[in-house]
Amino acid sequence: MIEDLQDEYTLYTETGKQTSRKGSVFLIMLSIWIIFCAVLFFIFRPSIRRSLEQTNAVEIVENIGKYRFLVESEELTLYFYNNKTGLTPYKVKVKNTGSSSYHNAIEGLLAGPGPQVLENGGVSFLKSGTRLLGMTVSEKIAFINFSQEIATEEDYKTASAQILLTLKAINPYIEETVILVNGIDTTH
Repeated sequence: MIEDLQDEYTLYTETGKQTSRKGSVFLIMLSIWIIFCAVLFFIFRPSIRRSLEQTNAVEIVENIGKYRFLVESEELTLYFYNNKTGLTPYKVKVKNTGSSSYHNAIEGLLAGPGPQVLENGGVSFLKSGTRLLGMTVSEKIAFINFSQEIATEEDYKTASAQILLTLKAINPYIEETVILVNGIDTTH
């Protein structure tokens, strides 16, 4: 019986030592890796800085918001309804409002199909005169606030799909739209 207890004690202490050794080795390796990365950073810092200065990368990143206003329009994929193919993607140049591409896309839908879309049979199910009051995209849901009813009751489902597909063309992770009219949820 005493031999059994000694064997269990020996096994326990060996296991305990192995666990603490593994933890110690991990901490030592992590420390070495951090020191190695820090040394590399300080060695190559002047060349990295020189490269960033030569390409004006820092200035471009700082002024990216300012540059967005310089572009008058951007080409986006908007969905319009076609009798032959249903909701169909069309590449359309939309006015750059200085906001996000989501905002520009919705404004493009509200402006209606341009001549090239109409020539190819595309129509919109969004009511003329509807204004975009605001929108927010949060994770997988787009909340869109319009000024008035965006479509007739019969056309609401297609108009909602038209908006969702247009936003998914920008960000495929958007799964749902919540449509508000003057701040009131109208999701049917």
